[in-house]
Amino acid sequence: MVADIVAEPAGLSARGVEVSDVRALDGDASRLEQSGKALEILGFVFFSDPDGNGWAIRQISARAEN
Repeated sequence: MVADIVAEPAGLSARGVEVSDVRALDGDASRLEQSGKALEILGFVFFSDPDGNGWAIRQISARAEN
């Protein structure tokens, strides 16, 4: 679990790990691309280790106030 679903995968990518795009539970990951920072979302990023084991990184934030 991470506080910033944008920054953590970027760090992995910089070290050569292939990570998926951010997937928001509500399907609206475009909010991340627009702002370039972590938002109040439930989001996931997936990757595999060298042995082929699948891993997920997730961000669970408090709900955004409307």
